[in-house]
Amino acid sequence: AHAYTKPGIFVHAVNPFILVHVANGGSYPINLPAKARKVISIYDNNQTVAQNTDSIVLQSKGCKTWLLKVEYK
Repeated sequence: AHAYTKPGIFVHAVNPFILVHVANGGSYPINLPAKARKVISIYDNNQTVAQNTDSIVLQSKGCKTWLLKVEYK
């Protein structure tokens, strides 16, 4: 098992996707299991969230769900 976030955030991961749901606004750090070449937010018009990193920070003004596609190679 890999701890993507701190407790209190819903995360469901099935390679290459990570679903993240938060109930409140804030800053949410996500630790990936390996360095990703690219992380794309599917629900945000396939916007690139990060590149060449093993962690990202998701920002929300309120309740939000992200579907991320993580490309490791």
